[in-house]
Amino acid sequence: MKLIGFIRHNVNLLILLICAIVLMLIAITQPPERRGDGSEYFQMMLSLSNHGTPDLRESDITEYNLLRDKTAKTSVSFEQDKTSNLASNSGYVKTKSGKTYSVHFWFYSLAAVPAKWYLQTTGLDGFKAFQITNALLLIFALYAVLFESGFSKYKKWLFSALVLFSPA
Repeated sequence: MKLIGFIRHNVNLLILLICAIVLMLIAITQPPERRGDGSEYFQMMLSLSNHGTPDLRESDITEYNLLRDKTAKTSVSFEQDKTSNLASNSGYVKTKSGKTYSVHFWFYSLAAVPAKWYLQTTGLDGFKAFQITNALLLIFALYAVLFESGFSKYKKWLFSALVLFSPA
């Protein structure tokens, strides 16, 4: 009886926990894929992580290439990625001072830095940093809907189910 009462009063918490576990398991176990300008965002994350600035340096590209070559063994989308020097980065511009910056806004890359550090300390694939970041952002969104929104409980549960079972 106590368990049923607990479940009844904490349905939203249980939904959030189940969604969080599923989303994090998917983020950690699925091989990373590079799409579109993903290389540029990842290199910007490396820059922010390595030296606290968004300017791309040769050392960032070297690290990127090492990680890419390691990841290419398990992820087909990285086999096609041949980024090897500053000149090949079409999403970057060189300034008059000689520094190279991405044309993309840096906040998303900055948001992925803690996940990159976590992956680095645990020895997991660094290219999963954005997968983990995306999963955490979805978990925070689910929290906001389940606990902070004025929706009815059924709309909250429907939204949670749509997020959890979305193909995106």
